[in-house]
Amino acid sequence: LVKLAKLERKSYWPSNVHREVIENPATTKEVLQQLLLSKSANLRGAVAFAHQTPLDLILGLEKDPDVSVRVAIAKRHDSPKNVQALLAGDTEVSVRLAVAERKDLDMAIREKLALDHDSDVKRTALQIGGFSDDFYARFFEMGGRNLPARCINEIGDEKVLDLVAQDLGASGARFDHISLVNILDRTSIPHSVFMTLAQYPECRKRIGVHPDIPAELLEELAYDANEWTSTSALQNPMIPEAVMRDV
Repeated sequence: LVKLAKLERKSYWPSNVHREVIENPATTKEVLQQLLLSKSANLRGAVAFAHQTPLDLILGLEKDPDVSVRVAIAKRHDSPKNVQALLAGDTEVSVRLAVAERKDLDMAIREKLALDHDSDVKRTALQIGGFSDDFYARFFEMGGRNLPARCINEIGDEKVLDLVAQDLGASGARFDHISLVNILDRTSIPHSVFMTLAQYPECRKRIGVHPDIPAELLEELAYDANEWTSTSALQNPMIPEAVMRDV
């Protein structure tokens, strides 16, 4: 096994020779250590990711020059917290994405990735939710957009929810109907959020039927020049009979 580990893979070898060495129950720490000296990044990555490889053998591989090795370290279930933190700042998107996919990240690391400049990393880090209202305020201050449903549902601060409404309304042609549904499905919606949503045509069309809409706003929407908006408001059971007759 040691001799096989020392050999660089030949083109005519079966592709799984080293894989079988890694998975062989007789493979010792010495063999795995030898495999980690390989010039092949794929092999170093396979050894780094394998559960058979002791953690002390891979210390330092988070700085390996090949991205596939660093991704393997990021995906290991037992990667130390300090290694996760280091890889969360990696220059390669695929490495940061691998870290963001972890379910066991400390909140500080996840917040950092949720503010990442890459949209895939950011979206992945946000999916689990569990952030504070202070974080969401910083998220929008730094130009963040399009929070996923879980995040919208857990926001408790009225001012932060108002920022979500502003972001939604300002999306224009990229209007996100699902995000609006997530806001409107909340058990409690502050009046200020309704007033913010009412500033945007796409939102005005959809908020009139909500049972918690402020009475003055409901009446305003009933008289809206847009037929869709007006019809939506008139379907609300809270609409005054006098307004119904007048319109």
